[in-house]
Formats: sequence, C-alpha cells, structure tokens
Amino acid sequence: MKQGLFDLLGLQDVDNEIDALQKNKSAYPRRAAELRAEMDDLKQDRSAKENQLKQHESGFNHFLQQLNIAEENLKKHQTRLQEIKTNREYDAVQQEIIALEHAIEEYFAEREREDEEVRRLRNLLDEERERFEARIAELESEIADLEEKAATIDGEIARVVEKRKAVAEAVPPRILAVYERVRRGKTNAVVRVSRGACGGCWRSLSPQKLNELRMCNRIIACDGCGRIVVWDDRESAG
Repeated sequence: MKQGLFDLLGLQDVDNEIDALQKNKSAYPRRAAELRAEMDDLKQDRSAKENQLKQHESGFNHFLQQLNIAEENLKKHQTRLQEIKTNREYDAVQQEIIALEHAIEEYFAEREREDEEVRRLRNLLDEERERFEARIAELESEIADLEEKAATIDGEIARVVEKRKAVAEAVPPRILAVYERVRRGKTNAVVRVSRGACGGCWRSLSPQKLNELRMCNRIIACDGCGRIVVWDDRESAG
C-alpha cells in the first residue's frame, strides 16, 4: 500500500505536468495575440504621428506658398500705386494693399504654427524611434518564441501522456480508481502532508490522523477538501 501511495504521488506529478502543458497550449496563442495587438497599437500610433507630420509639412508648404504669392502681389500693387493717376483708382489699390498685408500676416502666423508642429512632431518621432524599434524587436522575438513552443507542444503532451500510462500501470487499480474519481473535481487529487497540515487546503490534521497517515496502510482523505493525503517520508529517510 505504501509504495502504491508513493506511485500515486508520482502520477500526480505527471498529471500536473500534463495540466501545465495543456494550459500553455491555449496560453501561447493567447499571449501571442496580445503581443501582436500591442505591436499593432505601437505601429498605428507611430503611423498616426507620421501622418500628422506629413499633414503639417503640407500645411507649412501651403501657407509658405500663399505667403510668397501674397508678398509678390503686394509688391506689384505697391509698384502700381506709384503709376496711378486718379484718386478713385488710388483708393481701390490702397484697399487691396491693406487686404494683402492682412493676408500676409495671417499666412505668416499659420506658417509659423505649422512649422512649430512640424518641429515638435519630428523631435517626438526622433525621441521615440529607438524605444519603438527596440520594443518591436522584443515583441517579434517573443512572438516567434511562442509560435515555436506552440508548434511543438502537442508532441510534448503526447510524450508526457505516454509517460503517464507507464506511471499509472504501477499504481494499484483500487488506489488509481479513487484517485481518478477525486481528480474529476480537483486539479491536485493527491497531496503530501506539509507541517502537520493537508498540502492541498492547509487544514491542520489531528494527531490521530497524522499517526494513521504515517502507517500508509490505507487511503486517507482530508476532511476539509477531500483530497487524498499521503505521508511522504522518503526525503527524511534519505
């Protein structure tokens, strides 16, 4: 019975390994998707800033062009003003000159605002470039690692399942049946005694129960959680 209980502990260890692999089988793709989403967000954010930069560069060029046109027209009107003979025509050209001067002021202010945004965005993109490229490289490396693990995990699971068959064959059928029944409701169906308590729920075990567990002559379940509890004295004995 004692060796059967020890073999049961070994079976639980193998089942824990299978459970961890099964968990990773779904966790790897989920984590890879999270990393891809993060990478997409980073790229979209940078792309948005680059598009903003292009828009402000275009705006700067537009107002610069309008400013140049207005200044050229102002020079023409000022030259024309010197050639005018009548007061009426002089007043009309003078009004056009005033309008052009106002337009030049507005174009100049708009050009300066666009220029300020261009410089701000260029500096921001330059400052973020190294962090952005480093993080993208980290994400791509981690995603590749997860994809490699995901591609081989079925083989790992199959290998451990085969190992389980061999371990389960060593467990007496009656003990194995109890274990399988308990395991249907709990991840860890069998646990060791730890510091006088159940290793599953940490409920203290009575002195009488501890004495019975030391004997290892029958299956004993924890009164708190229902797990099979085993007194494992192999380490202390060694």
